[in-house]
Amino acid sequence: MRLRKKRTCVAIIALALAVLLAGGTVSALFVFRPSIKIAARSEVIELWRGAGVDRALGRALGVRIKWVDYGTQEAYQRVLEDLGKPARDIPDAYLGLGLENRQISALAAQNALLDIGAAPERTPNLRRAMNSDTSRVPEMKIAGGIYSFPALRESLASVYPQKAWINIRWLAAAGLPMPATPEQMRAALLAFKTMDGNGNGVADEVPLGAAYAGAGHSTLGFLIAPFLTTDYDLSQGNYLNVENGRVYAGVTDPKFKEALAYLRGLYADGLMDKAVFTQSTHTLKERAGGGEKYGVILAQDIIALLGDERAADYAPVPPLTHNGHSAALVRRAQVKTGGFLIPARISPARQKRALALGDAMLSPEGTRLVCFDGAESVYSTLPGEVPCWEIETDDVTLTWYAPVGELCIGNALPPLSLSPEHTAELSAGDIYRKVTDVLAGYTRAFVTGESSLEAEWDAYLAALDAAGLPKIISYTQEAYNLRG
Repeated sequence: MRLRKKRTCVAIIALALAVLLAGGTVSALFVFRPSIKIAARSEVIELWRGAGVDRALGRALGVRIKWVDYGTQEAYQRVLEDLGKPARDIPDAYLGLGLENRQISALAAQNALLDIGAAPERTPNLRRAMNSDTSRVPEMKIAGGIYSFPALRESLASVYPQKAWINIRWLAAAGLPMPATPEQMRAALLAFKTMDGNGNGVADEVPLGAAYAGAGHSTLGFLIAPFLTTDYDLSQGNYLNVENGRVYAGVTDPKFKEALAYLRGLYADGLMDKAVFTQSTHTLKERAGGGEKYGVILAQDIIALLGDERAADYAPVPPLTHNGHSAALVRRAQVKTGGFLIPARISPARQKRALALGDAMLSPEGTRLVCFDGAESVYSTLPGEVPCWEIETDDVTLTWYAPVGELCIGNALPPLSLSPEHTAELSAGDIYRKVTDVLAGYTRAFVTGESSLEAEWDAYLAALDAAGLPKIISYTQEAYNLRG
């Protein structure tokens, strides 16, 4: 090992001498690249490093990306702590922290974030995205400015996030058709429970796997959708709907109670992974990676969980139909704010580098890297899927999910910005979190049987009211009315 190091050093010195003798300079060998310090969650850093996204973007821009690991802590609180630090000690950018619009609005009110939209000459790709589809612009703006580079997720993996993937080999072995109703899904899960699907002679098969903790909240939405049309995604507070101009909470509808009863039956009969309410998507990935285990997986992206080879055994289940009702969540606009934010107090030179990096992620090459973690056309094996930089979101008709046809839910709320006063009031009272905690806690308790759905449904509704749900609905209604 020492000999190898010595030879390497000698080779470098010899090369440097050769450059000098040729009239060059040693600096021609070692190109200085300024660093850009990015704060992100551990899982984001792991994804970018593992796929080489940071290296690829860094080389393209002539910078070195240095990570500030925020772990799994509450991101908004960490950003607030940065406000009290000297400018030299804060990151150049915040990546993938999952801040909500209300939190970004509160930071903007404190002049803590750079208005990215105010520098169009430095953000050509953002300008292109805005000009190519002007309907996106209102969704990019928060409190009158563009304080984050939006994530434009236009692949069907993102457009249709609430999916169920079924092991088609197991399904064929059971002699069952592709499930089309909740009852047929239950029949398939019962078959998977009793058969030795992976052929190892051990009863280790899990009929249904999913993750509810963290960003996995929304995965249960696929099984809720046949009963009522609602966006069940607690990670962003997306439990409100609008019908005939009236904002309401679908999670208070009696049909939601019916959906919970169905989930309770799956859990009680051992058809659902017992860890569903405690494991994150990351944990599910680790467990699923240990061998063929799950008959059905509720997940946005099966390839990210299992890899190309094992994912080939799974096919997407068409949206289920119950009592003539079929729905699926389709995020048509796919403009997600809060993906990349830049502090306002850093130096102009640091702002310039951060702006260049954020804008690069909106280029065709950058979108490929960020959407697919560096993989080229990773979804080419899925029927109807195309790379995310080629699909036209205004013309999404998910024909590979026929017979339902176009599956955009009709009563989903558009992205809204509440007034600064309402935003501040809800934030100060921590009302969004309180409501989400009630909804998540009761959902878990009802499905696992810790609480009786029949006996405590009224208590659940009262708890939502006490947590502040009526106030959220009222303020959201006002914002919706102003939107026109």
